Amino acid sequence: MHASRAFRRISGLLHQKRPETTVASLTKDEIVMLLRPPFTNWTNAIREAEKVVGSNHLVLQTAKNVLYGDSKNLQPWGLIILLLAKAVKTRSTQSKVVEEQQRQLAELTEMMRTGHLIHKGIVNVPFATRSKNSESAIFGNKIAILLGDYLLVTANAMLAGLRNAEVLYIVSTALKDLSESEFLGERDEQNKPLPGKPKNDAADRNITFTTTSISIDDVLGNPRKEWTARSLFNGVSLLGRSCQSVMLLGQQNREIQNSAYHFGCNTKHLYDDHAKKAIGYVENISQGETIDVIKKLINTF
Repeated sequence: MHASRAFRRISGLLHQKRPETTVASLTKDEIVMLLRPPFTNWTNAIREAEKVVGSNHLVLQTAKNVLYGDSKNLQPWGLIILLLAKAVKTRSTQSKVVEEQQRQLAELTEMMRTGHLIHKGIVNVPFATRSKNSESAIFGNKIAILLGDYLLVTANAMLAGLRNAEVLYIVSTALKDLSESEFLGERDEQNKPLPGKPKNDAADRNITFTTTSISIDDVLGNPRKEWTARSLFNGVSLLGRSCQSVMLLGQQNREIQNSAYHFGCNTKHLYDDHAKKAIGYVENISQGETIDVIKKLINTF
């Protein structure tokens, strides 16, 4: 008797219709996180920030625009690194481990770039002009510093987790370049770069993507070379070194690593010069064609 009642209860639960989960029951941010590739640290960063400042804070909205920006301002560095790793197959016998390390490298590169951009968005509020109206800007600066530091610290922890000293050294050189970019030439009160004073002589300097040191005196005053140097320090080096490191993780030879570095540097310059044309072109080609384009670009460098 009791057994039959229990069986009927269990069978009723088994045949009970599961409530349907509709898109309408999800928030906009939850839908974006579901559609985003499995870069878990991005999601954790956003959720932790929401706990601190709330989802309507201006700085958090800026971070969301950087992380989930539309195709017009998106620079898919992580996607470029992953496609490059996919185009050049690894020579390691532990392919699954290498692919996971390459994925982590692509993710931490995106986090470093985003943390640097958030730090650059800090507004200078001179002490002499501070008032009650500037309290929100000061508070926003504190949140921007904390959020940028959180992304950079998390990225560095992931970099150390790769347990590869050579990759750590290569990516660290790119971080050094990011820091030096903030001290190249004169700045205004909001720390925005000012162009150097034009030189009278017509001397030119050829800047190459190598480890050769760049003298500031030789660069400032020449518009084209000054722009190239600022771009190299302000992100070009990071993408180039990440592409080089992803080949190192795949156990490729030194020549391919150097080619990948030049590919990353030239790709970043492509986005700076022809962002709209490049994005429109990438949106209209398939994944297989994208890999073929990357292979051809590698062979040209």
